[in-house]
Amino acid sequence: MLLDTFQCAAEGCRNEFTKDVDSWHLHLFARDAGWTFSHDEEFSWCPEHSPESGGVRDKWVVGCWTCDFEEDFDSEEDAKNEWSMHECEADTWIRDPEKVRDMEARQAARRSVQTARVNATLSEAAAKQEQLEGYAANWLRIRNFFLFWKKARIT
Repeated sequence: MLLDTFQCAAEGCRNEFTKDVDSWHLHLFARDAGWTFSHDEEFSWCPEHSPESGGVRDKWVVGCWTCDFEEDFDSEEDAKNEWSMHECEADTWIRDPEKVRDMEARQAARRSVQTARVNATLSEAAAKQEQLEGYAANWLRIRNFFLFWKKARIT
């Protein structure tokens, strides 16, 4: 597939993905940006109209504290089957879709707080840097004013 631009195949959508990279890397960058492709790669969909994003799907999560295992399942039956077959039985846990949604909401809130903190820290650092540059510029102006006799004369 030698294209410069991917266009969304959804009806009425004019979203495009364009990147200034070699054509064989464009597909990888589009996938990283959330674009999905048909199996024959004839059609592409933007992240908003992806066939896989067709609503919020309920997922069951099974995990283990001993071996750091964690996996999503579409049905309760598959989750309970994996939960019962896992080797570390005593440390295995299962979360229903409601708990998973609550946990994801808490993680999203925590991420937004962390982003706000990082942005505040960066703005403080930028203000301090500007202040230091202002001090340095003022000091150089004063130094150059009082050291006028040290200037070399060009004859």
